[in-house]
Amino acid sequence: MTPETDPSTPHDDAAIRRPARSDRAARAAEQQARAEEVVQRIFAGGDLGAETQALSNRFTDETSARWLRRLRRRPSSPDAGRDAPAGTIGD
Repeated sequence: MTPETDPSTPHDDAAIRRPARSDRAARAAEQQARAEEVVQRIFAGGDLGAETQALSNRFTDETSARWLRRLRRRPSSPDAGRDAPAGTIGD
Protein backbone atom coordinates (compact mmCIF):
# COMPACT_ATOMS: atom_id res chain seq x y z
CA MET A 1 0.00 0.00 0.00
CA THR A 2 1.38 3.42 -0.92
CA PRO A 3 1.37 6.39 1.45
CA GLU A 4 -1.31 8.00 -0.74
CA THR A 5 -3.72 5.10 -0.28
CA ASP A 6 -2.86 4.05 3.27
CA PRO A 7 -5.22 5.95 5.61
CA SER A 8 -2.91 5.38 8.60
CA THR A 9 -0.03 7.37 7.12
CA PRO A 10 -0.09 11.16 7.04
CA HIS A 11 -0.01 12.71 3.62
CA ASP A 12 -0.06 16.10 2.00
CA ASP A 13 -3.42 16.64 0.29
CA ALA A 14 -2.04 19.46 -1.86
CA ALA A 15 0.66 17.17 -3.26
CA ILE A 16 -1.96 14.57 -4.16
CA ARG A 17 -4.31 17.00 -5.82
CA ARG A 18 -1.87 19.11 -7.79
CA PRO A 19 0.97 17.90 -10.02
CA ALA A 20 4.30 19.70 -9.89
CA ARG A 21 4.61 22.85 -11.95
CA SER A 22 7.22 21.23 -14.16
CA ASP A 23 4.76 18.40 -14.96
CA ARG A 24 2.05 20.86 -15.90
CA ALA A 25 4.46 22.94 -17.96
CA ALA A 26 5.71 19.85 -19.79
CA ARG A 27 2.13 18.69 -20.46
CA ALA A 28 1.20 22.16 -21.76
CA ALA A 29 4.23 22.19 -24.06
CA GLU A 30 3.30 18.73 -25.41
CA GLN A 31 -0.27 19.84 -26.06
CA GLN A 32 0.97 22.97 -27.82
CA ALA A 33 3.31 20.92 -30.03
CA ARG A 34 0.50 18.49 -30.95
CA ALA A 35 -1.83 21.37 -31.79
CA GLU A 36 0.79 22.98 -34.02
CA GLU A 37 1.35 19.65 -35.83
CA VAL A 38 -2.40 19.35 -36.43
CA VAL A 39 -2.56 22.90 -37.84
CA GLN A 40 0.36 22.12 -40.16
CA ARG A 41 -1.35 18.93 -41.40
CA ILE A 42 -4.60 20.84 -42.00
CA PHE A 43 -2.80 23.57 -43.97
CA ALA A 44 -1.03 20.83 -45.96
CA GLY A 45 -4.41 19.51 -47.10
CA GLY A 46 -5.44 17.29 -44.18
CA ASP A 47 -9.08 16.73 -43.27
CA LEU A 48 -10.08 19.49 -40.85
CA GLY A 49 -12.77 17.42 -39.13
CA ALA A 50 -10.68 14.28 -38.72
CA GLU A 51 -7.59 16.11 -37.47
CA THR A 52 -9.45 18.23 -34.92
CA GLN A 53 -11.50 15.25 -33.75
CA ALA A 54 -8.35 13.19 -33.20
CA LEU A 55 -6.73 16.03 -31.24
CA SER A 56 -9.88 16.52 -29.17
CA ASN A 57 -10.19 12.79 -28.44
CA ARG A 58 -6.61 12.58 -27.25
CA PHE A 59 -7.05 15.59 -24.97
CA THR A 60 -10.29 14.17 -23.54
CA ASP A 61 -8.70 10.75 -22.96
CA GLU A 62 -5.72 12.25 -21.13
CA THR A 63 -7.90 14.55 -19.02
CA SER A 64 -10.27 11.73 -18.10
CA ALA A 65 -7.36 9.48 -17.16
CA ARG A 66 -5.96 12.17 -14.86
CA TRP A 67 -9.35 12.62 -13.15
CA LEU A 68 -9.74 8.86 -12.69
CA ARG A 69 -6.25 8.54 -11.21
CA ARG A 70 -7.06 11.39 -8.86
CA LEU A 71 -10.30 9.77 -7.74
CA ARG A 72 -8.68 6.37 -7.26
CA ARG A 73 -5.83 7.59 -5.09
CA ARG A 74 -7.88 9.83 -2.82
CA PRO A 75 -7.73 8.18 0.60
CA SER A 76 -11.01 7.36 2.24
CA SER A 77 -11.85 8.42 5.75
CA PRO A 78 -11.11 5.67 8.32
CA ASP A 79 -14.60 6.05 9.77
CA ALA A 80 -16.45 6.26 6.45
CA GLY A 81 -19.66 4.28 6.60
CA ARG A 82 -19.52 3.78 10.35
CA ASP A 83 -23.12 4.95 10.84
CA ALA A 84 -24.51 3.09 7.83
CA PRO A 85 -27.10 0.35 8.37
CA ALA A 86 -25.80 -3.23 8.46
CA GLY A 87 -25.48 -4.86 5.08
CA THR A 88 -24.87 -1.67 3.12
CA ILE A 89 -21.11 -1.10 3.37
CA GLY A 90 -18.49 -3.81 3.51
CA ASP A 91 -20.88 -6.63 4.44
